[in-house]
Amino acid sequence: MKKYFLIVLLLVGVLVPLTTRAQTPQNILTPQARATLIVQLQAKLADLQQQLFILMRERQTPSVTITNPNLGGQRVIIFLVNYKDKDRRPYTKEDIYNLVLNRDNPLSTANFITENSYSKTYLEDNKDNIYDWHTLPITESEYCGVRASEYLIPYVDHLVEFKDRDKIVFLAPVNSYCHNLGGATNGYTPVLTDEGKFNLAFIGLTTEDLLTLSHYIRHEIGHTFGLPHANSWECGAVAIVRNQEDCEKIEYGDMFDTMGRPWFSNDIENYNVRFKEELGWLDSASILLLDESGIYTIYPIESTPHQIRGIKIPLTGELNYYLEYRSPKGDSARYKQGLFILLNKKQQLVGDSNVFLVDNTPHATSNGDNFLNSADEIDDVLDSALKEGQTFYDPYNNLTIKTLEVNDNYLKVEIKKG
Repeated sequence: MKKYFLIVLLLVGVLVPLTTRAQTPQNILTPQARATLIVQLQAKLADLQQQLFILMRERQTPSVTITNPNLGGQRVIIFLVNYKDKDRRPYTKEDIYNLVLNRDNPLSTANFITENSYSKTYLEDNKDNIYDWHTLPITESEYCGVRASEYLIPYVDHLVEFKDRDKIVFLAPVNSYCHNLGGATNGYTPVLTDEGKFNLAFIGLTTEDLLTLSHYIRHEIGHTFGLPHANSWECGAVAIVRNQEDCEKIEYGDMFDTMGRPWFSNDIENYNVRFKEELGWLDSASILLLDESGIYTIYPIESTPHQIRGIKIPLTGELNYYLEYRSPKGDSARYKQGLFILLNKKQQLVGDSNVFLVDNTPHATSNGDNFLNSADEIDDVLDSALKEGQTFYDPYNNLTIKTLEVNDNYLKVEIKKG
């Protein structure tokens, strides 16, 4: 009602002074001026009527537009920063541009995101979005706690307008005080800047090796999309048990996913099929919802659109299985000659991961610390694929999955329910 009341006041504010001033001789309008004013008033009234019509229509048929921030252009800005007590410049602005934003470089992070999303998401290619070395007024020891957060904004606020950005990256030299190489926010966080308050995502990395940086930035940018870690499921000498609490979650345990620990090779590994579904990169046309037993064909997760790149198997209770096939190419090709099975709790992916790689050739190798630390543990995860002729059986859900055929272009699987 307030909007409509303001419109009436506008009309009264125009008309009332005319009748009041008309009583004063010196303010009497000439016929020509009166005619001109009437035309102006009629135009104003028509405009106000149109506004009122729009307001009434919106009131009767409200529409809510919900956008997915993980689709479309991602406006990334990168700051190369130094500490006030140690000035090192291990790479150049050109190095970082080629590594991250240059879409002409097939190995760049930009191309990694474009491939993963099937061109539904891209990083804007602009060399001007990289700011050359800037010395921060903090020491090396002070930097670790704030490297991937809004606390660095005041030091660079004068350099850029943050209202036009989505993801903020701070790259710094190796830091002996930091217990790891980097971190990122999980999705977006509200940040106060000189221009106002905006939702921004942050990445902070401290390394001087460009190959290491390329692996880490693909991992951390996944966090800014809201992705958790890609973990694995360790149930000792068996693949699955009835009580999930009897199994161990291995942090970073999916070694075939960039959100896990894929650094055993130089291959650039895609995010898994469940993560892509969450981001809106894969939909029901690409992920088959299994409702009956049968033989199905899955195409590599890296393949072009309009093909089945995953199968979702709903289970009773809170669990799903997701099946995926990764292209058997590159340094890790020998480990990917088969079907990957992911165990997924049905709730939305927020914070801690609920997607786990199932080990289809299990060995009792875990040391119980939730991380891959020994060669035996790593080898146990590397042979997780269900190879041609092998069968996975879940007795608690009466489910059988058998890989029938594997080649570079597709995989055939037989699934029996009940």
